Parts: sequence; C-alpha cells; structure tokens
Amino acid sequence: MFNFMKTLMLAALITVSATALARAAEQPHTWQLVIPNELIQIRPIDPAPRLTTLEGKTVVLRWNSTGNGNVFLDRLAELMAKRLPRTTVIKSYEKDTSLNDISGSGMRSQRMARTIQGMNPDLVIAAQCDSKACTSWLVADQSRLEKAGIPTITVATTDSVAQARDIQKNHGLTDMCFVTLPRSISMLPRQVVVDQTDAVFDDIVRAATDWSPAGPELAEKIEPYHTRSFTFVGTSAQLRKLFAKRGWSLSLPFVPPTTDKVAAMLKGTSRDPFEVVWMVPPRQGVLTVELVAALGVMAGAKPEHMPFLLSAVEAMKTPESVRHKAVADQPGAGAAAREGSLPTTALDYFAKLVNQVVGGATAPAPDKSAQGKSLGTSTL
Repeated sequence: MFNFMKTLMLAALITVSATALARAAEQPHTWQLVIPNELIQIRPIDPAPRLTTLEGKTVVLRWNSTGNGNVFLDRLAELMAKRLPRTTVIKSYEKDTSLNDISGSGMRSQRMARTIQGMNPDLVIAAQCDSKACTSWLVADQSRLEKAGIPTITVATTDSVAQARDIQKNHGLTDMCFVTLPRSISMLPRQVVVDQTDAVFDDIVRAATDWSPAGPELAEKIEPYHTRSFTFVGTSAQLRKLFAKRGWSLSLPFVPPTTDKVAAMLKGTSRDPFEVVWMVPPRQGVLTVELVAALGVMAGAKPEHMPFLLSAVEAMKTPESVRHKAVADQPGAGAAAREGSLPTTALDYFAKLVNQVVGGATAPAPDKSAQGKSLGTSTL
C-alpha cells in the first residue's frame, strides 16, 4: 500500500513539474533572430549599354525550349530579314542545339552564355518566360550576358514579368528589358503565335535602340549580402506562427535561428559569411554562407556540420544521379562524417528549407515588414 501511494505521489509530482515546465516554456521571451531569406543590398550593376541602331549589327535569337518559342523567333527572323535587311540574324537554336533547353544550373548557364558570346552578338533576343522554371533560368542566362556587356531583350508573358524582375534584382541588375505578351503562347495554334509576333515586332525594334534602364531600385546600401535580424517578443508558439506566416519556415517545428546560434554555427567554417554559394531556383534566391548557417540552426545542425552543409549545397546544384558522389567528393565532407555526420532527417530538413525558404519553391508572398524594426505579438 505504501509503495502504491509512493508511486501515485511521484506520478503527481512529475505531472505538476511537467506542467510547470510547459508553462515556463510558453512564457514570452525576447528573441534576437536572423531572417532566413532576406539580404541587405545586392551590389547594383547597370545593364549593358543599348544599341543606337540595328543597321549592320548581329542579333542572336535564343530559344529555351518552351512551347512555340521557336515559332515566335522564326517569325521574328523573317520580319527582321524583310524590314532590317542589313541586320544579321543568327538562330542560336539551329546553330547549336545544345542551347535549346532551360539551363537548369549555374554551371550550364555559364556555359550557354559563353557559347552565345562566341557568336559575337550585338544583341540577344530570347523567348520566352511563361512559367516559374523557364523564367528563373532564362533571366539568369540573360543576366550573365548583360554583365558581359551584351544588351538583351527577353520576351515574357504579363503573368511572369513580376517574377522575372525579382530574379533580375537577385542577380544585381538595376533593370532589364522585357517585351511582354498578353498570355502564354505555348499551347496556341501556329498562326496565332505568328500574329502575336507581328503585333509586338515594332515593340522589339524600339526596345533594341530606345529602351533605357529605370535606374537602381534596390535597398539602402549597408553591407552587401549580410542577413537582417529583428527582435521578437512572444512565446515559442507565437514565434513559429510568425515564421510560417512570413514564409520563413515549413510550418514545422524548428530551432529558432537566434543571432548567437548563427554566429556559433559560422565558427564551423573558415569561409566568408557573405560569400554567395548558390542562386537558388526558381526565384534565384541568394544563398550565402551565413544563410546556410541560419538554416542549419533551424534544421538542428551543429557548428561541426557546416562543412557537410556547404558540401550538400554544392551537391544540390547537380543532377540527382550524381548527388551522392558530389557530397562524398566535397572537401570537408569526410571530416564532418568523422565528427558525427548530420542525421539524414536533419539534412533533408535543411535541403527543404533551402529550396522553399530561399528558393521560393512554394512561392511564399514576400513580407518585409519585419525588417529594421522590433516585432511584437501584436503583429501576429
């Protein structure tokens, strides 16, 4: 009987203690947190100088394999031959069929840009942006040419222009020239595509010589590629709700990325925190070493896992078939394994955070109201 009463008292004590701990955990705290997908000021780069005339110039037409883009460009070439006979037109998609695809990776985008540069263009016209992936990579490809001093015109649907401009800014360009179509041409009959090309031909010619950039529209200059932080007062449950609302989490439990935990994570690597390690598709979100640390914290990683996380990012850029080899071949991966490799569940969580929070794979609506001020529970 005594033992039974002792067991009941112990159970009651445990219940009271657990309740007290739970209540303590839900007491409001003041948190100093890193925003896991927003960066201060990308270094602004002006687009390439515009042409003054198309007479005697070489125009390269680029097709990224989206439906009917080649039909649009074929018709554009016909119109240019008739109305601008002294302009040389090169159909890159006939000259080098390896260009007829979405680039899909930074390395391939660079290779395609070099191939097009080898055609000595004075202007590159590309079609078309009409879905997330094709918009993301076509703008990335065109941005590389602009930075190389080659002016571009990108054909985009009205629905894709906003995404295209976000990606252009992520690549640091102050502006980019787009000619818009009212809707996607991918599924339209051939003659309708031809008619739409005729309708925007004059716009394209004007854009080639008369377009001028609007000027820098990026945030104030503070520290390039540095993460933002903010103060939040509330419970852990309210914090999780805030991160889910802002699109900073997967609406799952996570370790809060406090500034001190992120700083501790960065001690696990000698690489520059501001170094850009990937422009994550589809929105070409900028991923720095510092953001890798922040997302690693959220996924439950430790400082000794930083080399492995950075290796994982490199592997994420490659096709699925070579990812395992890429991770194994990365410097630091073996060391991380010897120190106690990151659990698979945490690594998967980290990868999803990179793709969705930074890359915008779920396309969360950006909300920047948290930047530069304290957030209280009244904002929830």
